[in-house]
Amino acid sequence: MNKNGGALVYNQVAKRLKKTAVPSLFKWTKVRNGSDERRKRIESRSNTVVASSSNVVGDIGEDIFYGCMDKICLQDDVIVERSISDDFNFQIPVNVNAETVETATQTLPLKQYYFSSENFKDDSAGIHFYTGLEFYAKFLMVFQSLGAAVHHLHAAHSSGTISILPAIDQFFLTLIKFRQHKTNFELSRMFGISEFSDSNIFITWVCFMFKQWSELNIWPPREVVYYYSPKDFKSKFPATRCIVVGTEIPIKKPKPPLTQQATFSTYKNQNTVKTLVSATPAGLIVDITKAYGGSTSDRQIIERGGLVSMCDPGDSIMADKGFNVQDIFAPKNVTVNIPSFFRKKTDFQVILF
Repeated sequence: MNKNGGALVYNQVAKRLKKTAVPSLFKWTKVRNGSDERRKRIESRSNTVVASSSNVVGDIGEDIFYGCMDKICLQDDVIVERSISDDFNFQIPVNVNAETVETATQTLPLKQYYFSSENFKDDSAGIHFYTGLEFYAKFLMVFQSLGAAVHHLHAAHSSGTISILPAIDQFFLTLIKFRQHKTNFELSRMFGISEFSDSNIFITWVCFMFKQWSELNIWPPREVVYYYSPKDFKSKFPATRCIVVGTEIPIKKPKPPLTQQATFSTYKNQNTVKTLVSATPAGLIVDITKAYGGSTSDRQIIERGGLVSMCDPGDSIMADKGFNVQDIFAPKNVTVNIPSFFRKKTDFQVILF
């Protein structure tokens, strides 16, 4: 002990201490043996038992011992070699299949998470939440409207396949991505497939649905439009055939300079693709033009589209301010109506449900 009652310090150690060091060893201090404590912890971990999952009882055994061991002993004299650094990365023995070991390590096969449309036959709230269709019968009706070709689709990407899911579940996956905007990673976990397969299915079905449904004539007769129009439209704008509004969708900035220029929208101040959407006063979508670069004007899209030819003489088109195409519709005796309450607003938006 030194004069101040502090801990005994050797000279060679004192040279290495910091000036701010504080004595910590005294007569009444119990000295801990680190090696003994470490040995006790190792023995404690070695005796710990982890109960295996219920669906592997009988194949692997009820108990899995872990700790600082070089081997893990399983029932029926099955030995799985293991090092300390491997943790739970077991090597699969010859007489234990991969699915059994995968379950034992708490990694369930993806097929157990399979997200099938059949699970929603009696769940109208669920099918409406994921697809936007009110009940399962309507979901089936929309699926069947695509015809028998749904069972003979080829993957959009030549190196992939889409036959890993039934056709109706491929359609279900596509609608979920449309409605919920889920990522490929999340959908791959929901349906038990890879992200590449998920992307391949989505692209294939989008192209297929476009080809099939674009052959349908969804332009309604004037009498049908008037019948379902709200009362205000019937009294104030009875000749209105459709409401036209431009929609811009942001895209990733392309690398080619010419493409950047063609897709840059001065209105949105970013790169977009632009299309014109036409809807009846009751809210039914009746026409969607092809998508063009964000720099394309409304007039150019109208000139290239087929809206003028679909209108009948005496019809009226309602549009937002800045939609200066009256001279294009005039030869067909179709008027372009821009109501005063639209002129006062900075933007005209149609909310679709």
